[in-house]
Amino acid sequence: MDLQLFSEITYWIVLTFSIIGVLLSLFYIFIFFRIPKLHKSPGDIYFGMSIGELIIMLHYLTDSIVQLKSDMKNYSTSSLCYINLVAFTFSVLLIYSYTIQLYMHMVIRLIFTLQAKKINKWQGHLVTWIISFFYALISLVSFQESYLCGVTLSSTAPFTFIILLLSFFVVAITAKQYIKQQFECHQTSKLKKQGASFVYYITKLFIAQSIIMTSFILFAMAAYLLNQINKIPEKCSPKDQGWLAILSFFAQISAVTYPIVIPIIRYSDPFVLKHIRKYLFQHRQPLDTSDISLIVQSFHQSSIQQKKISLDGLSQSLIEQNTLQLEQQIFKNQHSSSDYLRSHTASSNGRPRQLTIQNKLEDPFIHQLTNQLRSEIIKRIMALILLQEQDKIKSINQNQNFKKIRRYQANQDYNEQYVFTVNQIFLKQNFENHFQSQNKKFKMISYAPVIFNILTKQDFDQLDIANCLDLETNQDQIRECAQTTGGKSGEFFFFNYNNKVLLKTISMTELQTLIEIIEQYFWHCTNNPNTLIAKILGIYTFEGFEIGRISMILMKNIAKINKMAITRNFDLKGSSHDREVIKSTKSSGELNSQQQELIVSNHIVLKDLDFLKLEKQINISSEFSTVIYEQLEIDTLFLKSLGFMDYSLCLILVDWLSFYKSQLIDEIQDEELINKIINQKITRLQHCYPSLIQKGFYYHIGIIDYLQKYNLQKITEKYAKKFMKLDSNLDTSSQNPYEYRKRFLIFMKKIL
Repeated sequence: MDLQLFSEITYWIVLTFSIIGVLLSLFYIFIFFRIPKLHKSPGDIYFGMSIGELIIMLHYLTDSIVQLKSDMKNYSTSSLCYINLVAFTFSVLLIYSYTIQLYMHMVIRLIFTLQAKKINKWQGHLVTWIISFFYALISLVSFQESYLCGVTLSSTAPFTFIILLLSFFVVAITAKQYIKQQFECHQTSKLKKQGASFVYYITKLFIAQSIIMTSFILFAMAAYLLNQINKIPEKCSPKDQGWLAILSFFAQISAVTYPIVIPIIRYSDPFVLKHIRKYLFQHRQPLDTSDISLIVQSFHQSSIQQKKISLDGLSQSLIEQNTLQLEQQIFKNQHSSSDYLRSHTASSNGRPRQLTIQNKLEDPFIHQLTNQLRSEIIKRIMALILLQEQDKIKSINQNQNFKKIRRYQANQDYNEQYVFTVNQIFLKQNFENHFQSQNKKFKMISYAPVIFNILTKQDFDQLDIANCLDLETNQDQIRECAQTTGGKSGEFFFFNYNNKVLLKTISMTELQTLIEIIEQYFWHCTNNPNTLIAKILGIYTFEGFEIGRISMILMKNIAKINKMAITRNFDLKGSSHDREVIKSTKSSGELNSQQQELIVSNHIVLKDLDFLKLEKQINISSEFSTVIYEQLEIDTLFLKSLGFMDYSLCLILVDWLSFYKSQLIDEIQDEELINKIINQKITRLQHCYPSLIQKGFYYHIGIIDYLQKYNLQKITEKYAKKFMKLDSNLDTSSQNPYEYRKRFLIFMKKIL
């Protein structure tokens, strides 16, 4: 064998492959910056992989050029050689890390379906880059031990790659099977075609990665072992030199094949392929008018009453007394046209909600599958709570697919637990149009149901939980909630169709805390019917779901207000540090039109310093101020006794007059009648106080987020912030319950 000719052919092949790989990597990097929608995961992960592939191909491009110029001797001892090798190791680790991140992203997104908190993906990118870079620097030592400037002959690289390969198989196979299982369980007609394409894509990607990575490891390991037998390459026999050249050839071909084959397969990802086609051919493909008309038609069907108000019986009787003939549609199907539903049928700029849903359909498939899974879980949770409500009326224990166990601790209602075990077949029988017939069992533990039933009946609004959580009337809310992109605090929220109640996830620590204080909580609410504390109407734990154990509370929504009526929304703690949202606000309290539009359209929650600049004071009568402050003293004393802190006063300024007038003006011309309707509706709202300086404006008030105890985490947070700011007197939000209450009441006294 002519080793020189063989080597020359090898490097020409490597050079050609390297150029192709560089072009493929540069193409994705280019379209990543040109198509913002690719910034969503996994588009950003593909970008990181493309960077790694670009670096590795530049390494082989440089190496092959040097070899073809027969300048290896000088190159092997140059600093460029070691820079190139460090870059190679860095790129390999980078590609591997992003490959693992790709599979983990899919699984984690599904597992944490009800985690509303957005994970900062840029932190993941930063960690990936730092680890890869430092490992590459450490590997520089092993490179210097090698006579030739080649990774395949490194003393540690093959063993490292074997470990990485095995971990890849574990993660990739687990992720692939989990995704396939979830898709088969939750596929719908909408997702079926996309899901099949995605599963096929994942399978294809996994097979290609497995073959190429395994080939590279095997050939690199073989070259390493052969080199170990012949420590000094100059003393190798011609036969050994030939085998070493062949093994190195296949190792390099495997290495340069990966950044070509894998990107080509990645371009077949339905999410990426769709946006690339759209970008490349956007001027050639006319819009499908049938799709547009379908969207518009769907919008009109779902928002027939967008401009109308859902009137209660009291307001209707006022209209009837004045013999006004209103369009009959106003009084039809009150549930489907609630204030909360209308606030979601159109975005702030007037575009149909269906256009947002259309954009969601362009999301990566794994996002759509997560939304579908979230929708299923929400429906199951609501169905299980509804079954408990049905069980209060009639016994359904005779059904073999439904079982209720009553547990007592110390034989008291406060410690009572009802355990409902339900088969999904039973859910299908009771809620025909909402569940598939699957042989799955779910469990719900309801804590102190008798106690919370009493609290619900004692409540000012006397809510009908069965009506509030009815699956049929909450279909739009379930669909939209399933598409939520998350919240800041990490909890998941579901607001029902009439915006009167909400479901919220809680941690195991919060669950245990609530169980311990049920008795005190019950008596506080019973003895203080006008408490400002947002009332809890149920505590539940759910088991048997795909995402594991979930604990949730059912709460009365103090902000049961159409978002279109809200002027400003404040979260007040009495603290000054980091309690400002609009930092450019002038001390005069004036907002420019752009800021005002931003606040209203995006429903931005403002904080203490914003309030002092914009409002300065809650402008209500002195009588109301006294009543509110006295109740705040009682409520905060109760929270202090339980060790709670970090609670907030939710203060919402609502322009009810303008809102109702805009809804009724087309149907009612009599302004006096409109005012009567508004007054009747306002009197039925608890903790709603009229503004003295703005006609038609009202303040809605309540205490929220009150389950946080002053623990080690909060103590650490307090002193960490003081240390970072080098200010021992820094007024942080985190304080012990006594100091927190004291500061909170001082601030409330100031603004009331």
